[in-house]
Amino acid sequence: MHSSAVKVKICGITRVEDATLAAELGAWGLGFIFSDKSPRRCSVTTAREICRGLQHRDVEKVGVFFNEKVEDVNAIIEQVGLSYAQLHGTETPEYCTQINAKILKAIQQLNPEDENLLDAYRCWFLLDAPPVADQHGGTGHTANWALGRNIAKKYPLFLAGNLGADNILRALQEVRPLGADLSSSVEESPGIKDHEKLRQLFQVLQDAKYVLRSTR
Repeated sequence: MHSSAVKVKICGITRVEDATLAAELGAWGLGFIFSDKSPRRCSVTTAREICRGLQHRDVEKVGVFFNEKVEDVNAIIEQVGLSYAQLHGTETPEYCTQINAKILKAIQQLNPEDENLLDAYRCWFLLDAPPVADQHGGTGHTANWALGRNIAKKYPLFLAGNLGADNILRALQEVRPLGADLSSSVEESPGIKDHEKLRQLFQVLQDAKYVLRSTR
């Protein structure tokens, strides 16, 4: 396999030791979920403490939100020191322009085949598996890779949905995304990362000569 680049985001971070290891291994970004509906919810206080400990590490801090008020999202961005807001609801393009951070917009709740709609967002996208009940990510289900491949040809796309060491290379080869977003597949339990699974994941990518923390 030829060397290529991929951004790896580890989501559902709630502990400093998990964040530190993921950053050391080469994660491009760490995701902190602020939705009350998620079993991986991280408090603002905890997220701020973790991010302060990572100030000297080359890793993006991503806040995950679901249809929150703009002012609430911006307040958390400032308090925690987030560089990205990952929006998992039905947030509009106009909404996104009011957020004081770069945007990673989840599109499974939109019409991801509507190019006019995607063009209006002017941001990076994330394709996850369909929601399960009130869970809009980290469900352990797989996204539509064929759809993801079509989107990734035209837009910067992160692929999520049941990705792990056993299938990450196939997903990257088939979809060709800008990045991969992982959560449940590298956990002991919701919000608690399995350090051996994290190491296995990044070792698989390194063995396949993927360049981590890319700036593409």
